[in-house]
Amino acid sequence: MMVHGNVPASMRATFERVADEHRTLEHVVRYWFAQRRAVSEVVTQDEFTHDVIIQAEGQVHLVYDTT
Repeated sequence: MMVHGNVPASMRATFERVADEHRTLEHVVRYWFAQRRAVSEVVTQDEFTHDVIIQAEGQVHLVYDTT
């Protein structure tokens, strides 16, 4: 996990734990939907690779690089 900006250590630890459990894009979407967080944006890199952006907490966004 790469962090850009000032993210509290406890928040980072929580996001690392959560992200480690996600094996597929379906896991990502289902988990964050259950947390009342939606996919903010999907950036298509090519036909196989997409960046999925979730607004996790306030100004903190998680970006999943999916292939």
